[in-house]
Amino acid sequence: MPAYSFYAPELASPHLEVLGAAITGVNWPCSAMLKSAPGEIGPRSPSLNCPSSFTPCAPKLRDRLDAIILIQGGITGAGLHASNVVFARVLSWERDAREKYGAWLRALQKAGKVHTRRKAVPLSDPFWSEVKRIAVEQLEPFMRRLKERVEKSRRYGKNEIITAFEEEANHPDSPPLIKHNLALWLRFYRREPEEYLHRSPETLFDEFVAFMTMHKAPYTRKMISSPRYK
Repeated sequence: MPAYSFYAPELASPHLEVLGAAITGVNWPCSAMLKSAPGEIGPRSPSLNCPSSFTPCAPKLRDRLDAIILIQGGITGAGLHASNVVFARVLSWERDAREKYGAWLRALQKAGKVHTRRKAVPLSDPFWSEVKRIAVEQLEPFMRRLKERVEKSRRYGKNEIITAFEEEANHPDSPPLIKHNLALWLRFYRREPEEYLHRSPETLFDEFVAFMTMHKAPYTRKMISSPRYK
């Protein structure tokens, strides 16, 4: 999975199971499409002998799915192979659609640049505002507990804040957003722990996403915010 991935299980639905690793990616266009077309596409038992192992659908819908997979492939990369649907489509392209297969290979090259932080991550996916809403809900109690814990301690320095952050993240009640991406959050939080301690949850998430996607915070805030946060 890409370094900027995060976890928001509240957005999952039965249809999203077929997306495998893509569910935790920064962009969810495949998820959005499958969720908006219930019953039209669904998983079957995967089989190497049946590379098109998904419910038959109209060519127009299949072409939309292919386009979305190619876009997502340029961000998430090979992790999309964890999806039965994506894996089936890629095998089908390799056999019957060389142009799409070539586009898939180019998308993987593009994703490689994203993963090695040589290319910024696109922030155009409409699911971002919903992800941010969930992230803020999870961050609010976490950051409140962290701030209270640090302020109660006699020592109040950078190292103490980082230690407190890590211990809170390992608590059983720690939110999935932090728990499933602790290494990423620590990498981000070590930059300005004293400053981040006093950020609002909205601002903190904006800056976290900006750091992981290689964008400026104001641009990130604009792209991932719903009207409530703009």
